[in-house]
Amino acid sequence: MKKSTKTDIVTAANINNLRVYTQEIDQALQNAKDDIIDQAQRYSNNTLASQAGFVAESVHVGSFNVDSAIKRSSLKAVKEKNGFHGDYKVLKGSKVIAKGEFKHYNTPKQTENAMRGYDGRDLVGPSDQIEEIKKIAKTKAMKNKTTRPQVSKEHQEVHKKATNAIKKENVSSKPKTLKEIKKITKKAARKKVVQNQEILPDLTTSLKSSALSGALDGAKTGAVFGGSISTISNIKDVYDGKKSKSDALIDISKDITLNAIDSAVKNAAGSAAKTASLHIADKVASQTAKRVLGSAAPIVVATTAVEIGKDVYKYANGEIDGETLGKNAAKCTATSAGAWAGAETGAVVGAMVGGPVGAAIGGVIGGIGAAIGIGALFD
Repeated sequence: MKKSTKTDIVTAANINNLRVYTQEIDQALQNAKDDIIDQAQRYSNNTLASQAGFVAESVHVGSFNVDSAIKRSSLKAVKEKNGFHGDYKVLKGSKVIAKGEFKHYNTPKQTENAMRGYDGRDLVGPSDQIEEIKKIAKTKAMKNKTTRPQVSKEHQEVHKKATNAIKKENVSSKPKTLKEIKKITKKAARKKVVQNQEILPDLTTSLKSSALSGALDGAKTGAVFGGSISTISNIKDVYDGKKSKSDALIDISKDITLNAIDSAVKNAAGSAAKTASLHIADKVASQTAKRVLGSAAPIVVATTAVEIGKDVYKYANGEIDGETLGKNAAKCTATSAGAWAGAETGAVVGAMVGGPVGAAIGGVIGGIGAAIGIGALFD
């Protein structure tokens, strides 16, 4: 198999992974925004404090799921209405691994008192109240220790469990002050669009999390696809007498390592470009710019830049000429963009035939087919 074809296949696999990653983040963000507005509208006749309490549930559940998507985690937070106000649970697959309550009142004293009686559950409140809530809980636990041991125990539990966010493993919702929750509530009540930054982790955290998860995911993709192609190619070389078995094993090992590193860097760049574009989209006024930032363009540019950077280095060292640099850059950009479009089409067709599994397979096959086709056209 030609080197260019091998590269196209691995590129297509990486691009398809980034396409799925983008969809999952976008869906988590949209679900959060829709639920926030829905809660604000549903309880529009309540007092602002009550309305904000319901909106806080949606903010925390939604932002937890966005953070989970950014980190490529399998965790998911869901609301759990079983007769209690503000219940939530965290799922890992179908297994419940955490449960908790939301309590957002106007004063720390009110919030602390409302948090009592939820034995063993996490207790999420406004970030600006947590420190005071813990102080109040500790004082009341000591005061009631002898005379009312059950009441003391409830305050001890609040002191232990009060927190500013849903937190499980390495995933967290976005801590919010009561003022911030009320601001979001007022906007949502007017059906004004909630900004990405009100749900996303801060920019630095977003970039670190997305780059790290992208690098790990990319390394696996590069190792699997690059390794598989190398294995098939080297087996053929051994069969044809072009290589010894030991040389073939060395080459396979080298290819797996190099493809894993290359894919890790590209996926890290593409993933970080996605989260960066979501933050930037809040700051631009132009609708055209917003559409570009919400498209595949930032991701394709980021992943392509890694590949082009290698050729720029070669050009600077006199290893290739300007014409080759230009051709390679054009091919690389077209291949990545084509792989994205091919993966989108393949996923749609695959879903029609085989549901979610068909969509996953179709995305990979469609992306690879498009990448090889465009690569061959340039060659």
